[in-house]
Amino acid sequence: MARTGRPSYTATDAAPYGTGNRRLRPPPTLSELEKKAFVALVASSAADMFTPADMDLLVSWCETSVLRQLAARELELTGPVLPDGKTSPWFAVHQQCVKTLNGLAIRLRLSPQGRNPTARASKKQVRELSYYDVMALQEESSDGEDQRSN
Repeated sequence: MARTGRPSYTATDAAPYGTGNRRLRPPPTLSELEKKAFVALVASSAADMFTPADMDLLVSWCETSVLRQLAARELELTGPVLPDGKTSPWFAVHQQCVKTLNGLAIRLRLSPQGRNPTARASKKQVRELSYYDVMALQEESSDGEDQRSN
């Protein structure tokens, strides 16, 4: 059956070659696992989704995400109940991390509530980053330049 009407408008966030990477870079204070979480989050989002003002929330997201993974790993090894019958302290850590990630997801517009399907921004198609773009995000800025290079 033929479609009627005009197709919806979609835009990509692809930048012309040679214009620089507009995505935030991980700060040097993050550990290697936290940097990987930062790059994965920024690379899977639209280029203009995060601004330098979001940096503290992004860092908190990465730190909490890595801590949640550690707590889950410890719970997998020891189980939620210790041999003496007490609840593992890692259970409380994991539970608090999940709550924190839930709150941060809403503030960073990562949750379904943050990505309102009727908003124009939701019609952007996120371009998958090339290997070179991901490598550029992982490089540390040595000259103290602004987080975004335009």
